[in-house]
Amino acid sequence: MPSRRLLLLALLFASAAVTGCADRTEETTAPETDAATEQETMAFDAATATEEPTTVNVEEPAPSEAGAQAEQATAAKGRQWIYKDRNGYFVAVPPAGWTQKDYPSETVRSKVAFVSTDDSFVLIRIIAGPIPRPSYTLDDLYEEGKQQIATVLRPRFPSVTINLTKEKVHGLDAIVWMNSGPPVGVQKRVQYVKGNLWYQVSITTKTRTEFDKYHSTFERFLSGFVLLDKRGEFSEQDAKGAIVSRYRRIAELYEEMGRMDEAIVFLNEGLSIVPDSRELLDYKQRLTTSRYKKPKN
Repeated sequence: MPSRRLLLLALLFASAAVTGCADRTEETTAPETDAATEQETMAFDAATATEEPTTVNVEEPAPSEAGAQAEQATAAKGRQWIYKDRNGYFVAVPPAGWTQKDYPSETVRSKVAFVSTDDSFVLIRIIAGPIPRPSYTLDDLYEEGKQQIATVLRPRFPSVTINLTKEKVHGLDAIVWMNSGPPVGVQKRVQYVKGNLWYQVSITTKTRTEFDKYHSTFERFLSGFVLLDKRGEFSEQDAKGAIVSRYRRIAELYEEMGRMDEAIVFLNEGLSIVPDSRELLDYKQRLTTSRYKKPKN
């Protein structure tokens, strides 16, 4: 159960967010977004934080013009690429063509967002960081979530419908939040705990129609999201290896259920990211051969 101090901090942070003081980060690589929409959801996001916010009182340096242009060029080409977290907490595969939004003032935690390039301003955001206390588990996070809903969120945001469940998400134990109503719009959050780290991956849209349109994109994003639970530098080969292992594990789950077509779909997705993976190519070949092999009379 969360301490009284934690709840008071959550309330204080939520109040600060409403006035625009909670998150003084700069958008470093994405084009201008709908700032009003993000500001409106900030209070709700802050109130569900699992640890104290990082306070920053200095201006972040602007990114180099060449770096920003390179990022925009990558997005414009619509290529699939691998995002490697600077702290080594996770690997992700952003939707092709989406732009990246960085939060340079975040140091202990990792925080990044990917923004759709159309007018809908759909935001997929990842936050990851150390667990708030030793031996913290997913059950602890779930119980704290229920407490936050009862004591903070429903009283403060009565117009928001909140649903909290524990379930498997692409083979991983997770907590899923479904939130809808002003000021949030429609938001789905998936939270994990692994080792000494907790993770939150969310999608936020303005309307239910936009959420329904982009939900499959979010599910594909989740299927390629890899929890690394380690810190420090890791190579491009490490990142590719993590992606290959993730897609192979999902394909194996579908194979065990006898759903070969879906297993091959995920192998193809993995190969679209790491096309030279001999492991995925061989696995796909085996499944394809098995699926079309005619039984002997």
